[in-house]
Amino acid sequence: MKQFIVGIFLFVTSGCADLVEERQGTAIEVVPVTYSLQLNIKNNDVKAAKQKLDDFVEQHWSMVSNQPVTLTWNSKKGQKLSKDYLQYLISLGLDREKLSLGKQQYGTDERAFDIKIDVMKHSAIVPLCDYYRLDQSAQKRSEGCFAETNRWISMTNPEKPLEE
Repeated sequence: MKQFIVGIFLFVTSGCADLVEERQGTAIEVVPVTYSLQLNIKNNDVKAAKQKLDDFVEQHWSMVSNQPVTLTWNSKKGQKLSKDYLQYLISLGLDREKLSLGKQQYGTDERAFDIKIDVMKHSAIVPLCDYYRLDQSAQKRSEGCFAETNRWISMTNPEKPLEE
């Protein structure tokens, strides 16, 4: 009889326990985003090409100063300008290890250019999450991942928490 009462007690108390939902993680995609500028040096106007490079670097300075930069050339004029511009970037304080210089590999670009600058950064794409809602049984059901999404956004670039 005692076992029967203990069994009933356990059955009744376990029926009142809250349902603990498993924590849902979020699906995160890390994608490379490349910012690029291709220039043709027209009429040997190297000064105008350098000014366009300066404008590009100024506009994307937060990436240029932290991410790898690639200078690619496809002509003698482009080779000279890219070498000079590489030295200019080093004089601005950029790390030589993050700068690369090279000739265009044939077949990689359809359009010819004299000089090209590329800056690639990685961005985390996290899903947008809905608010919690109550279903028919008045239990909270998570339709989203708000806390996880914000955590991943803050972890993407911890050295730049206020960028953008």
